[in-house]
Amino acid sequence: RTTLSQNTTDKTSRRAFASLKAAFPTYRALMDAPNADVEDSIRVGGLAEVKTARIKEILRILVEEGHEDAGEPSMEYLRHMDTEAAKAELLRFNGVGPKTASCVLMFTLGRAEFPVDTHVWEIAKRIGWAPKAST
Repeated sequence: RTTLSQNTTDKTSRRAFASLKAAFPTYRALMDAPNADVEDSIRVGGLAEVKTARIKEILRILVEEGHEDAGEPSMEYLRHMDTEAAKAELLRFNGVGPKTASCVLMFTLGRAEFPVDTHVWEIAKRIGWAPKAST
């Protein structure tokens, strides 16, 4: 769901996710579907081709590495990792940056993370809310 929210509004992201889940009720169904069908289901959210490729790649990696629950790709294993290890795990996936990783950690895993958009981060450093050398 977080990948669908990239570069779009919350309203549009929710529409894309609802359309995706209606067309592909399971992650296996999504993985097995032609890219064009997945793209059509999320097109409302923009960047459909890029997002489809990224989502399917993440699911493929999860399956290859045995991260499944009841036969479905799953990231539940992240719940058993400390926050820094879970963040590093998320960041290894193409298309998952610091903000997306922080969103997953905070909203899904209930961790003490605070997602900050790149532009807000640069402003915070410029006005002294964050150290200039911080990352």
